[in-house]
Amino acid sequence: MSHSSAVAVSTVHDVTVAKITAASILDAGQIERIGNDLAALADHPLIRKIVLDMAATTHLSSSALGMLIDVQKKCDATDSKMTICCLNPSLRRIFKLSKLDKMFTFAKDKKKALEAFGARGEA
Repeated sequence: MSHSSAVAVSTVHDVTVAKITAASILDAGQIERIGNDLAALADHPLIRKIVLDMAATTHLSSSALGMLIDVQKKCDATDSKMTICCLNPSLRRIFKLSKLDKMFTFAKDKKKALEAFGARGEA
């Protein structure tokens, strides 16, 4: 499974942490690469818990939101769970205004996201 330089993947206990390293997710090629990486995680038979750490991200295009919706649908289809954490207030507002806050699960920070999955310790 290859990961783009915009997604750093690590594991804490049985939880896979996908950290988006890009500040802006606006470019179609970048959106496709990130989407492919996240979809591969959701498709992986041994990965069932994903924390999407978006602390570094400050800007998303509507296409990037669409990609996140697709990844969430893939998680639902493969019985995986994804929690988005560390979302800055302006992006959180976009999720709320577009009613996407009902589709996704959010955690304030990585520690809370890991705890929600039963993983304690390293954050």
